[in-house]
Amino acid sequence: LKRLQLELGGKSAQIFLPDRVDDADGAPAAVCSSHAGQGCALGTRIFVPEAAKAEVLERMAGRMAALRVGDASDPETIVGPVITAAQRDRCAHYVAVAVAAGAKVVHGGQNPSGLNRGYFFEPTLLDLPDNANPAAQDEIFGPVVGVIGYRSLDHAVEMANDSPFGLSGYVYG
Repeated sequence: LKRLQLELGGKSAQIFLPDRVDDADGAPAAVCSSHAGQGCALGTRIFVPEAAKAEVLERMAGRMAALRVGDASDPETIVGPVITAAQRDRCAHYVAVAVAAGAKVVHGGQNPSGLNRGYFFEPTLLDLPDNANPAAQDEIFGPVVGVIGYRSLDHAVEMANDSPFGLSGYVYG
């Protein structure tokens, strides 16, 4: 027998209930600053009440703008590189297909300028129209987070469970 550890897919969800939606603004920044979003248990799908979505996205974008991307050895850096050029390109690909499927880029979405050594991708916040968007269904494994509005708690739970991946879920209330 061989000892083996596998990093398997995940598309973990965070649900912010109406009484905690004011706490959602830091969620994407936390995901992107943890291993540059390269963690299967990171909640890359964030569900907020539809009525509050526009306001929450605006606050989230402000927090994302403060994340400094750069060399991981620099103490000012908050978001380091992704593991390979292929992974960086995968992030860009998913942003493009998400937009083609109706998403809007609220922040980021491309390779940062001025970083010529390493595989960097900007912390990216997507406004997703629904849970069927490719950015909500596939594991991107990089600093890309999608926000989806829900109509009711049952709707939020239904969307959180609508994934071929499992792993983790977070509910704030």
